[in-house]
Parts: sequence; structure tokens; C-alpha cells
Amino acid sequence: MTRAKHFLEETGGKPQNQRKVLGICAKHSITVLVGSWNVGDRCPRLDNLPVWLQNQSQHGVVVVGVQECYFKTSSSTSCEDYWWKIVLDSLGPNYKLIAAHSIRHSIRLGVFVRDVFLPFISNVEVAHWVCKLPVGYKKGGVCVGFHIYDTPVCFYNCHLSAGTGIKNVVERNRNMRDILENINLWGSEVKPYIAARAVFVIGDLNYRLNLDSETIMSYIAGAKWSELYKHDELRTELEKGRAISCFSDIVPKFPPTYRYLVADPKDDVVPNERTYCSARVPAWCDRILFKESFQSTCRINSFIACDTVMSSDHSPIVCSLSLEAKHLVEPVSNRTALFSFSLTFEKLYIEPRLAENSEEQAPYIDTLNTLPEPGALIGCRILGPRLSVKPGGSPVVCKRGEKIWSFGKNELERIIFLTPMSEEVFREQHLEVLLYDYSNPERSIPCMGQTVISMHKYRLCDATSSNMVEFAVKEAYYWGGVRQGTISGLGYISSSRIQ
Repeated sequence: MTRAKHFLEETGGKPQNQRKVLGICAKHSITVLVGSWNVGDRCPRLDNLPVWLQNQSQHGVVVVGVQECYFKTSSSTSCEDYWWKIVLDSLGPNYKLIAAHSIRHSIRLGVFVRDVFLPFISNVEVAHWVCKLPVGYKKGGVCVGFHIYDTPVCFYNCHLSAGTGIKNVVERNRNMRDILENINLWGSEVKPYIAARAVFVIGDLNYRLNLDSETIMSYIAGAKWSELYKHDELRTELEKGRAISCFSDIVPKFPPTYRYLVADPKDDVVPNERTYCSARVPAWCDRILFKESFQSTCRINSFIACDTVMSSDHSPIVCSLSLEAKHLVEPVSNRTALFSFSLTFEKLYIEPRLAENSEEQAPYIDTLNTLPEPGALIGCRILGPRLSVKPGGSPVVCKRGEKIWSFGKNELERIIFLTPMSEEVFREQHLEVLLYDYSNPERSIPCMGQTVISMHKYRLCDATSSNMVEFAVKEAYYWGGVRQGTISGLGYISSSRIQ
């Protein structure tokens, strides 16, 4: 069963109209609280929620993701409705639930916004992807995306395949790839983890520690978190570029959150007396990862586990962070210089990443190597907000043995920014690049990878010069969150003043 709820109009937030002129880029720092918990299909004690979502009054946005959240309630209220009610009661009257999404009766994601920020929230959308058997009926991911001011942000709550061994590691990587590649928001071809300026993946990702229980317990006893982290599967997969390599892990500096013996919620328990289950190897299954861009920075303030919450075999985790959001507004006076901008690429080079031919990498080969067959037709499209572009130029034939493809002026259209804007606002613009392999008849134009070219990154201090400004591009492109190669080349910006 899939349930989605949108509350934006009820809470007063209205979609922001497209402005005709953009002259000022205002910056706002917003504190965000992100929590994840595998509830273990048990109804938690009500006094557990304030312990988990602590100091929530300091935050403008609170994001709550849970897994295995299905239990009987004492009333006729559904588990989902009851869950969001007790979370909202814990947060207090100053918060409103702007979106909630659930799949498979257990994976739930909700976003709560403090009332003072509601007028600046727009474009709220939800989506999901359900992992196929034999992963298990409770695995998949839900996603909520929205704009705060003019900054798109996105949150994924995931529950990935369980189990130990390399086979299950590969399956978890595949789960994450499929979730990222099959979720779409905002009516765009560009995946939200590429298009959003700040992206977070939370949940029970189920990555384990490659050590025996005795060694892990000795590290825990000595609080040697850095040493223990060296043996973490997720760290290894990120480092090797085999899973969600465009994300950064928030390194845990607390005991593994799984698997504990469960305390009866009705009992009074003494804090800090959690005991690991001897039948399972402890692991940091519960994680929070983030992806930031040059247009939005993220500062981690704290990241903790709440070991005094004992109703589940997982300890909940919570992260407090500060997010910089941008607000593009009309100029307050006619003194602001406004320009029309256009951009041309002399040539773009696409260099795919070749999978390492080794026994170690063999199980991961399907996620690492997307090099098309000889004779393939490779296409490139450039999209983006406030752009006027045609559907794309001519595909390029991939010649036999060719490892680098190039697109020239004949294949790439001239890019025109429709909205008159100041140089300050222009530096906040970005281009979305999509690569396609048109030669596979069994699939409808499969995407080989996507990336973003940010004007801010290249520090175009002379963008309003009377002459064309040259800048060199070099970006990694991704498919399913995994880096697939590099796109590079030369671009030229021209401008004309209109005010």
C-alpha cells in the first residue's frame, strides 16, 4: 500500500511565481533536524520521541524517516495517522506537517516546517520506489522534495537489503542505485539527487562491519570509533565508488545502532543499559548521508544515536545541520545592472569510467561500466531553469575502440537564459547535462548519466564583459548515484546589458 499526503495549501505555503527580473541573491541559514529510526514494528513510548527529536524548537525544518513502522494502535486510527500525530504532538504547535509519504505499511517519511518558514516553502512533491523480490517485502525508498526560498532540497528514506557477505553488499548497492534512478520529481528528466541543491539519504541502509563480534565489542569498549569505521562496508563502497559515490557519509562517533535486545515499552528501564544481541554482529546499519552543491552549503552541527530509546532492536539516530538557502528576488531599485546572458560550448568531451578488471570488482561490474557498444549513438542534452534550449543536437556515433566522445557546435545548441538578471544572480545559475545511449532498441532512450554545471563553481568574475568570457568545464557525471565518467570542455559566455 502506498500513501501520500500533501499539506502545503492547508498550512498557508503557496507556490512562488516565476519572476520576470532577478537582481538580488539573498542568503538564509536554516537549521534542519534529520532523524531516522527502524521502529521494529513496535509502538514506541511517547516519552521516547522528545529524547530522539531533541531541541527541535531550534530548527526550522524537521525531517523524520522511519522503517518497519507498522504496529497496532489502541484506537481505530491507522498506524500511519497515529505515527504522524504523535510526532507532531512531540514537536509542538509551531510546526506543520507539509508532506508525508509511506510505502509497504512500514517505510515512512514526513517533513515538518516551523510556521515562520511556511510562506517560503513551495513545490512540495513525493515519490517512491519499491525494491523487487527477493529483496523482501519491506524494502524500498520514499522521497520528499521541496523548495525552500529558491533552493530545491530533497530527502530519501531508504530500507535496503539485509544480510552479510558480498552478495548482500552488491544487492544493497543495487537497491540504492534503483531508488535514485527510478524516482522523479518536479516533472523533470533530471533526477532529484542531481537537480536538488542539497540532498540527504537516510534510513536503515543495512551495511555491516567486516569484523567478528568479539573484535567489534573490544572497539566499542574502548570507544575507538575511528578504528571501527575503517571496517565499515558503506565507507568501503563509497571509497571504491561502487555505491552512491556522489554522497558524503556523516561519520558515526557512537556505538553501532544494531542489533540490540529489545526492552518492553511498558517497563521502566535504566538509561544506558542497552545490550547487544549475541546472535548478530553489531553494525552501523542506520545512516545519514548528504550531497551538497556549490550553490548550497551544509554544516553538520551534531550527529548522535539515542541509546536510551530501547523499544526497538535499533537505536534511533538524529542529525542537526545548518543549510544555506538562496532567495533570488527582484532588484529594489533601477540602479541594479541587468543583463541577458547566453552560453555556447566549443566542444564537450565525454570520458566514461572503465570498471577495473579484477576479481574484487567483478561482482560490481553492472553498476560501474556503462561504456556503449561500438557504433552506438550517443546523445547529449543540456537543460536547466530559466533556459531556452531545443530538445538537443545530433547524436554522435561511438566508433570502435573509442574511449572518449566529443560533441561540437553541430551537436550542441546555443543556450540562452530567458530571465533578465544581474551578474550576482547569474553566478547562481546552473546547467543540467544528460547523456543518452539511443542505440538500445529494448529500452526507451536509456540515460547513461547526468551532471550539473554550476556557474558559481567557476567563479566567472568577468561574466558581464563586453567580450565573450571563456571558461573550462570539468564535472563528474552519475547514474544511480555512482560516478560513471567525466565531462569536460570549453564554454563561452556572452552578455548584453539591458538596464
